[in-house]
Amino acid sequence: VRIHVTKAGIGRLRVRAVDLFTNTQGPDGRLIRGVAGASIKVEHEILPEATRRVTADASGEALLEGLPQGAY
Repeated sequence: VRIHVTKAGIGRLRVRAVDLFTNTQGPDGRLIRGVAGASIKVEHEILPEATRRVTADASGEALLEGLPQGAY
């Protein structure tokens, strides 16, 4: 993943955790939108201090902010 950033050199990334049950009907009859509570880790290729960890919300989405420019 490549993060594109502002002139200040800081960016953000929105991710969505999915699996084979995503977009299928759950036992409660509701659509499963993603993997709720998934642990997501993003590592910078060069800067180990830029590693971020987040937990996906109920729809499997998470937002990582304050990421320096570079390849992850």
